Amino acid sequence: MEEVIKQIMQIEDKAQSIVRDAKEASGELEARLARDTQKMSRDIEQRAKEKGESLKKQSDSDTQKKIAEIKEKSDKTAAALEEKLSLNKDKWASEIAERVINA
Repeated sequence: MEEVIKQIMQIEDKAQSIVRDAKEASGELEARLARDTQKMSRDIEQRAKEKGESLKKQSDSDTQKKIAEIKEKSDKTAAALEEKLSLNKDKWASEIAERVINA
């Protein structure tokens, strides 16, 4: 009988040890999951920030290219108008003067 009680006590001790180990493992797992979740969250936030910066740089670059294209087109138009004015100013001045005189 004494031997049976001893075995029951050993089984109880072993069961308590298993429960303690399980609780400890559960706590460690929860802590690890919390750390991993925080790390993943930081990683996702960092990637989103980097992607946003990359998109902004691309947008800025595209905008600068478009501005340069518009400026080039405006410069060409202005140059063409200047050339047309240079070639025709005397003719236009004469025509205006003639219309004023004949009016």
